[in-house]
Amino acid sequence: MINEINEKIVHIREQMAERDRLQRMMEKVDNEINHHEQIQDKLFKELTSEERDVDKLEKLTFSNILHTIMGNKEELLKKEKEEYYKAKIKYDEIKDTVQHFKDEREIYYGKIKKFGMLNTELEDLLKEKEKKLVTSRSEISFELEKINDEMIQIRGNINESYEAVQAGEIACSSLIRAEEALNSAKNYGTWDMLGGGLLVTSAKHSKIDEAKDYMIEARAKLDRFKRELSDVNMNFNVDINIDSFSRFADYFFDGIFADMNVQSKINDSLSGIQDAKYRVRHIINRLSKNIESQEKNISKLQDSKKELIANA
Repeated sequence: MINEINEKIVHIREQMAERDRLQRMMEKVDNEINHHEQIQDKLFKELTSEERDVDKLEKLTFSNILHTIMGNKEELLKKEKEEYYKAKIKYDEIKDTVQHFKDEREIYYGKIKKFGMLNTELEDLLKEKEKKLVTSRSEISFELEKINDEMIQIRGNINESYEAVQAGEIACSSLIRAEEALNSAKNYGTWDMLGGGLLVTSAKHSKIDEAKDYMIEARAKLDRFKRELSDVNMNFNVDINIDSFSRFADYFFDGIFADMNVQSKINDSLSGIQDAKYRVRHIINRLSKNIESQEKNISKLQDSKKELIANA
């Protein structure tokens, strides 16, 4: 009877360990949300300010009339629009990042909710076990409890490693999609520098926008990967520089130098993505080997447990 209760306690403790791990991860995501929302608020104020500057020159205002008379309205308007577009790109990027974190939080919350009233269940089982142990304090019950505690610890480590591997695989998938889109943009960029025309320029920027979305997604997935790794005491420091690629650059500053600048940014981003992908893969391999080693330890403990029960 004691062994049956122990098995139930082991199962509940494993569930509690996973629930607590998910709660820690959700708290880390909450911190990320708070941090990035502060940045979002700041960028929104900057965007609003830049939009007002453009409106002053486009609408019938004193500033519009003054710069029209001075003859520098068009030049100034172009500059203000450029600053507005840059601010909008940065704001859109941080807005997408915040949403990724919020979506991730909902996933954690949903998983935590499924665990129910584990504390109450464990308390009831411990009371039941206590009653049994009052009449029977056998040596085998203590040995089994010791083995069970060790297995709980190892299984918790394995679960944490599995979650980290899964997060790494998801991050890799996002990196691969970004890499494919950037390679397409690079090919269009080469064609564009050879005089491909407006359609090629448009196709290039379409691929850049697509890649940028994947890079924002990948950065969020890499952040999750870092948090999962912190649970298994592993460090991972990598960041993807999401350059704004200012799509208006080719139109405002049309020419070979603008094209070369965009192409250089594409190459830099490709290099960063490939490096991140390699490093993620390297850590996934290390985690997989660790899981294999931990599972062997579980198997040995299970054998010891069976032998202990058989010889009792």
